[in-house]
Amino acid sequence: MSEIRRHGIGRRHFLYGAAAVAAGVMCNTGCTPEDARGSDGQSGVPVIAVDTQRRSFTVSPFMTGVNGAKWYDDAYGMWDPKHNRPAPGIVGKIKKAGVGMIRYPGGTSSNLFNWRAAVGPQESRGRQVEGKQGDTVDSRFGPDEYMAFVREVGATPQIMAPFANSTPDEIADWVAYMNAPQGTTWGDLRRGTATPSPTACATGKSATSCSARTSVTG
Repeated sequence: MSEIRRHGIGRRHFLYGAAAVAAGVMCNTGCTPEDARGSDGQSGVPVIAVDTQRRSFTVSPFMTGVNGAKWYDDAYGMWDPKHNRPAPGIVGKIKKAGVGMIRYPGGTSSNLFNWRAAVGPQESRGRQVEGKQGDTVDSRFGPDEYMAFVREVGATPQIMAPFANSTPDEIADWVAYMNAPQGTTWGDLRRGTATPSPTACATGKSATSCSARTSVTG
């Protein structure tokens, strides 16, 4: 209970939450209050019954997403810089876990992210300031490497637009870079990258969502 207090959660709220979770499990598994009573009809020890053979609903892939917490340092080993490809071991684990969506370039660490510094040949990419600690970091895992990774694992991409230091025109340029076909100014900039083909990107309010269906979030 000390751990609960440390995170600012009161004992009463914790118990209410635990009861709500138990009730939800019983509702979705077919367990009723009568199931928790003994054969004599008297209330006994509470029981949560889980029927592993029954599927009550299908979990949306948008509920099994993860946050790519940083784009630098090869994104926690998600990218194999030696072979310029998604790291096979990580790809296999993410597929096995059933991750449905991966956000890029991250959360707080990407508040100052500059997408232009993270595209093009690796040797010409600049360093930039990480938005959480203020450290200067590399830009190796850029938008192209990210898109190659999500395509490899079969997840839906979600790109967070850093509104702290970006203008609407800069975000529009990012969308154009991701969408433009080869033979255009933006499309030709992707030539020779990890994802030379367009990615069908659509912009939202403070985030950008990319998918084959050009969905919008915000």
